Amino acid sequence: MDGKPLLIECKAGQHYQQGIEKFNRHRERLQLDSDQAIFVVLDIDESEAYLRNKNWNFTVADQNNFLDRIQSTLAVRADLHSIDDNDDPEAELTIPAAADDDILESFFKKQRLNLAPEHRSSILDQLIRLMDAQAVPSSFNEISRTLRDQMKAELGLSREKISEVLNCLRHFGFFRDSQNRPVRNTGEPIYRMESLKPKTLERKCMEFYVERILQRFDPDFFDDENNVLSFESLTYGKAPSAEKISQMKERWGDTQADAANED
Repeated sequence: MDGKPLLIECKAGQHYQQGIEKFNRHRERLQLDSDQAIFVVLDIDESEAYLRNKNWNFTVADQNNFLDRIQSTLAVRADLHSIDDNDDPEAELTIPAAADDDILESFFKKQRLNLAPEHRSSILDQLIRLMDAQAVPSSFNEISRTLRDQMKAELGLSREKISEVLNCLRHFGFFRDSQNRPVRNTGEPIYRMESLKPKTLERKCMEFYVERILQRFDPDFFDDENNVLSFESLTYGKAPSAEKISQMKERWGDTQADAANED
């Protein structure tokens, strides 16, 4: 392509990192762009491959997407080569987008998050009605079972999907005991909720997902506007503001620093 090779190497097992430095030296010696050097690792986690792509100046792929990466590179290079001297230099090229949606979706599945985004608002509405009409305290487990029984016939929602949404709120201490303290134990009686406003509950669910992405996936994920769009597409929700995400990221960084100092 353009007088340069397409460099591809395949590794298997947990020791693939030993070949990364050597592969990168080959790429530098051949003066290849990142998309012209594809390092294929069998059985690598998609989220790990995503992070490797951010840290190295070449493409890291797994056995499921390496053909797509190669085809994408060939398609882009073909488009570039097809432009002749008479073409408008400002002409826009259509470049195949990376499958970031698939990578984020894979992360959600492995973390058991965002299990029923299309039904989250229904779950929250039903929760509000249940808590508003509650005459006696109920535990987290009892609430999730009641919601399942109420919503199973109409929406076919499992208890796991309902509990996943409720756990977002439990994480932020929205379920309260008789002393208005956060309830953490799933068997402990819940007397009230911090808020019964739908928008507030929805916002906290979104913040929970953002927090998990920052902590367990990629702390810089939301710096890219396209990633924000992917997040909103998969969650059927609205991402927190850039300022809010920055604050969450900073708090997580402080927590990590404190933990390191304690060690």
